[in-house]
Amino acid sequence: MTGWTQAAAAETAMPAPEKAITTQPLRGERWLNNSARLWVGIALLGQWIFAWYIFNTYAIAPAQGAPARWDDLPWIYAAVFIVHVGLALGIFVGGSLQLLPIIRARAPGFHRWNGRIYLFCVAIASVSGLYMIWFHSDVGGLGVQIGTSISALLAFYFGWHTIRYARMGNFSAHRRYALRLFITASAVWFFRLQLMLWLMLSGGKGINPETFHGPALVVVSFTQYIIPLLLLEFYFAASASQKNWHKIVLAIVLTLMSLLTALGVYAASIGMWFP
Repeated sequence: MTGWTQAAAAETAMPAPEKAITTQPLRGERWLNNSARLWVGIALLGQWIFAWYIFNTYAIAPAQGAPARWDDLPWIYAAVFIVHVGLALGIFVGGSLQLLPIIRARAPGFHRWNGRIYLFCVAIASVSGLYMIWFHSDVGGLGVQIGTSISALLAFYFGWHTIRYARMGNFSAHRRYALRLFITASAVWFFRLQLMLWLMLSGGKGINPETFHGPALVVVSFTQYIIPLLLLEFYFAASASQKNWHKIVLAIVLTLMSLLTALGVYAASIGMWFP
């Protein structure tokens, strides 16, 4: 959410009121920005852990003689699966670099080209993901297929507007849509965090461990992008608000979500990525 901070700064034109009343809004804005930075730091750490898991599982382990996870798949599905996994690695590495303000400030050319590559990876990964979930997977059933498909369609929509506003020179709107794209492109990561949190806190209620179906999976397939997108929109609104308490309330919410995200990263790491 470091990008959120810059988007807010570009769009929020604070007047210059008397000194006696400027300290409160500045304090709320500082808390809000710090809470956003906290979430971004945790999220980027979690996504790099996930990227390492992908690289280790699908590149290093097979190279060292471990059975490749696509060996028993039909060749068309195996090819799509390999492309999808490879692009997912690029998405999580490239997307995290797009959020770093130091790269945007000191290497704008890299930021632009990395953004183009990121958009390409998201588009192809979304298409390959839709193919796999509708033609080669029944994990979670129809509800999960629909929920996941919506996230892919949103990625196309946000990606298109990210490009459109950049070409128009409207970088404020460009950043907003780029952040929305980052959220939807990270849905598969949010899914794992929310799933492992649910397993940790509920013991797996609403999930059949044998068929991997159940209402909890359907809910997570929608909340994997709905909750983060709602928080992003609340952040935009609080950043633009002139009311200090709006910023403070959202700062508290983001801090709590940062703690939940950290717990989700921990649960996913010990339950899925590190073993």
